[in-house]
Amino acid sequence: MNIEARYYSKSGNTKRIANAIAKQAGVSAVIIY
Repeated sequence: MNIEARYYSKSGNTKRIANAIAKQAGVSAVIIY
């Protein structure tokens, strides 16, 4: 099973949260354009 945290961020705040969640979950964070 492939799991990843996907996010969209204009200012960067969501990116930081998504990366923190992904790190704790042991998965990769992927930006959605």
